[in-house]
Parts: sequence; structure tokens; C-alpha cells
Amino acid sequence: MGAPRERHRRCEGVFRSDDGRTLDPDAAISQPLSPGDVLSVQRTGDGGYVRVGVSALCGWLAVALLGVVVAGALALGGLAVFRGSAPRAGWRTLAALGAAALLCGLAGAVAGAVT
Repeated sequence: MGAPRERHRRCEGVFRSDDGRTLDPDAAISQPLSPGDVLSVQRTGDGGYVRVGVSALCGWLAVALLGVVVAGALALGGLAVFRGSAPRAGWRTLAALGAAALLCGLAGAVAGAVT
């Protein structure tokens, strides 16, 4: 487990695949964990590990939706500047996507806290 005063923790331990065929005694992940914690991870192409599950999915979905909201707001803002107005339905759609992003983030936070 990382030292408590570090800004970025790197936790190390043994990775054992579900089927038991892969064993990595020097696995490491950048997540705050307690000794003995067991979590679901997936091995990345560079040999690192990332968490998988509802919490991770919700987090990535929230980030993706937020990106769509920002891009849409820029596009609608450009329309408003060059045409004098932007369609109200577009702003409503962005508001709904923003709300969905916030809900996904909240769901991810709750799922991460209970697992």
C-alpha cells in the first residue's frame, strides 16, 4: 500500500486470473486500497491493471457524456453567434445529457463506495 503522504498511491500485490492460469506476483494498480482488499481488474496492453465493474463503467460513461455536452454547447453557442439563435430543443437535449452525466457520476461514486 502507498505511503499516506504521497499524492499518487500505487498499491501492489498478487494478481490471479479467475481461471487460475495467469499469476502476476508483482501486480500494481494506482488505487487507494487497504491490505487484503480483493477487487476485479483487467490487464491493460502495457501490463498495468485497471478496475472493472459498475463503478468504473459509470465513471467512464459520465466522462463521455460530459464531453458530448461540452462539444454540443460549443456547437450550439457557435450557432447562436452566427445565426443569432440556437434551437431550444438542442439546449434541452444538452441539459438532459448533462443530468445523465451527473447521475452516472453519482451512481459510480455510490457503487465505488459500497464495493
